[in-house]
Amino acid sequence: MQNDPEKEKEMKELIRGVEAAVNMLESVNSANGWTVVFKHCYIDENGKFCSIAYLRNDFMLHMSDELREERRKNAEELLAKTKEEAAEKKEERTIIEAAQEDKAGRTIVKQQTQVGANLDLKI
Repeated sequence: MQNDPEKEKEMKELIRGVEAAVNMLESVNSANGWTVVFKHCYIDENGKFCSIAYLRNDFMLHMSDELREERRKNAEELLAKTKEEAAEKKEERTIIEAAQEDKAGRTIVKQQTQVGANLDLKI
């Protein structure tokens, strides 16, 4: 770099870009409630940027037991709802597949889990 001014200029631009990226990432993390405990960034001899950081979520550290319990319940409700929706979609797929597999010309009528939803198909 001492003998090559073009390489020096390129490395200075790379360092400036890395500093800007690290500062932006740190501001995003702090805005989301994360605190940087440790960070290290470097550029290796090939000009590749490497970074490592250890972040801590302060919100979770200071959350009350009531909030933790509420968060756990909300997560369980969301999981149950997702499982129900997946089961309904799976049942709908099996009904459609059964209708497509019936090649004898019979009429298929099956009750879905939703109220008033019937599948009448004549082939």
